[in-house]
Amino acid sequence: MLRLLIAPTVAILPALAQPVAVLAAEGQAAPAAARPHLDETALRYYASQGRRDRVEAEARHLARLDPSWHPPADLWTARKSRDDEGPLWTLYEQDRFADIDQAIALRQAEQPGWQPSDDLRDKIRTKQLRARVVAMSKAEQWPAIVETFRSSGIGWARRDAEALWIIAEAYARENDCAEAYVIYVSLLKEHDDTDERRATIEHAIRLIPMAMVEKLLALGRKDAAGRDDEFAPIATDITRARISAFLHDEPAREVSADELGRFQDLVQVANDPNELGLIAWYGYKRADYPLALDWFKRSLSHGGDAMIAHGLAHTLRMMGMKREAEEVSYAWREPLVNNAILFIDLLERDFTREQPPYIEPERVARYAQVVTKTESGEGAQALAWYAYNTCQYPQALRWFERAVAWLPKEATVYGYALSLQRMHRAKEFRDVVNRYDGLFPK
Repeated sequence: MLRLLIAPTVAILPALAQPVAVLAAEGQAAPAAARPHLDETALRYYASQGRRDRVEAEARHLARLDPSWHPPADLWTARKSRDDEGPLWTLYEQDRFADIDQAIALRQAEQPGWQPSDDLRDKIRTKQLRARVVAMSKAEQWPAIVETFRSSGIGWARRDAEALWIIAEAYARENDCAEAYVIYVSLLKEHDDTDERRATIEHAIRLIPMAMVEKLLALGRKDAAGRDDEFAPIATDITRARISAFLHDEPAREVSADELGRFQDLVQVANDPNELGLIAWYGYKRADYPLALDWFKRSLSHGGDAMIAHGLAHTLRMMGMKREAEEVSYAWREPLVNNAILFIDLLERDFTREQPPYIEPERVARYAQVVTKTESGEGAQALAWYAYNTCQYPQALRWFERAVAWLPKEATVYGYALSLQRMHRAKEFRDVVNRYDGLFPK
């Protein structure tokens, strides 16, 4: 899980670079009537413990709620009150929620009417909700996360990027990408930390349609020259996602030549076969077969799998290099059945011509082996017609019999009947005609 980052708002960035004690000395707080009520219990508790880091974090939180707020002047000098909640805050920091409940109950028994501060109650509730959501995400209980969020509202998680990423993922996993998109938008609009904003785009790329991600990218901040460079460090991931969207026929911004060139340069350095193959498939779908051929070969040379070989064979076929496509599909027929099917298809047209070309006996033999092993009706009828058109009627009859058994269709049954007729097996010929004349008029 990504580390939770807490980012200050732009309005208080200069102030937060200084110690809280200095902030208190720089000016007076706005009149109480002009500000919302802010609970400073946690702030004072951390100050009493000398926890400057936690004081700074709490100060940021209060300043986000009210930009005119300043830390109290006596923050580091005030004595703890008799109603000190210190032990409860210690338990809170240790995530000992059951012990907190017990301690509160004991305190109320000793002091009827006593209540913990609103700040402590809110922080306990927020921390419990967060812990529950994180646990449910590890168990992939997406519907439960969505229900928890709907019932609790966004307030507790608004500044918690990690929690919002989890909730957005839950909505996306539940096929509600529109709600996930809304959460991502809120993150980009309300969070200023650059790492959080880039991580938000990374999360969105994995989970929602690229068309929605493109809208999120439009919310990126520009530099002084007006350039969209905030997400430049993750440009490779964005390009990869756009290519993937194109391959899946999903709307996305078109990949420019410069963008593709930069992606190719990076991919060549890494030599990851999947990344190399991604460019190859991109070229194939764009009918840029020379590009596809080059990158399919690169991918195979660096460990590409049978699907990469499948793409290479198709590319060779589209470039008119049928013989090479045949060899590739045959060599990779075992790991992927699609290659065996392609191998059969590549030779079928030659085998079924009325005047078939010369095909080497060893190629015919290996074709027959693949057809038999896969029980391909298409391959069997191709061999049958090849034998029939070369006047090898006994062989044609055997292959037509297999073809009819594996995939009965009109051309196959018709060839079967013709072979019986050529063999002068009149009774069987009539039986076939009578059996199929209603199904196959030819």
